[in-house]
Amino acid sequence: FFQAEDGIRDVAVTGVQTCALPIFEPTYIENLRRDMPAKEAKRMLEGEWLELDKERIYYEYDPQHNFKKQNYTIDPHLPIALDFDFNMRPNKPMSVAVDQYDPRTDTFHFFDEVVVEGARTLSIMEEAAQRGLFEHNVRFEIYGDASGRAGSTKSTWTDYQIIEDFMRKYRNKLGQPLSFQLNVPKANPSLRDRHNIVNSYCHNALKQRRLFVYEKAKQESNTQI
Repeated sequence: FFQAEDGIRDVAVTGVQTCALPIFEPTYIENLRRDMPAKEAKRMLEGEWLELDKERIYYEYDPQHNFKKQNYTIDPHLPIALDFDFNMRPNKPMSVAVDQYDPRTDTFHFFDEVVVEGARTLSIMEEAAQRGLFEHNVRFEIYGDASGRAGSTKSTWTDYQIIEDFMRKYRNKLGQPLSFQLNVPKANPSLRDRHNIVNSYCHNALKQRRLFVYEKAKQESNTQI
């Protein structure tokens, strides 16, 4: 504060740009810009106070830029990820998003989804098989919530055991077994961290968009984003 001549304190507020502080290497700031959502970087690095869209968790997702009105061509050199969401609630059934991550461009491509009403994990696997998803000659990677449906951890591992058992027993039309891997964390990252990561892939401070949703996964973008 500043002391005025009449003895009354006047408060002065100033903003400091973190990115301008000499204690930080330029490469460090560049990495922060890549990993931060664009609006978050404005607030944290440039000292600008921006009101975030509290009604939308993934506020950096823009259908005009992140949604592609076309079908995705599966890359046979990349694994296919199955991202399970067991957190059901009214008007939100069990679902799995299907995507490929391309490390060459650091981009996610969500190209399909399977949504099943009810709590039967096996049904979602059978639906995915019926669509021919498991006929692709790639490795399948299983991702999902560490705790699954709000309840006991035991019920979650039951879900993953059902998935693992189905994948192990399944044979494609050529009679070949599936190559797959379960990637289930022991603990979930914080909600804030998860939301910031997705937002940064939707649109970061470098104006890069590294997450794309395709036509067959349209419902996923409408309900989740």
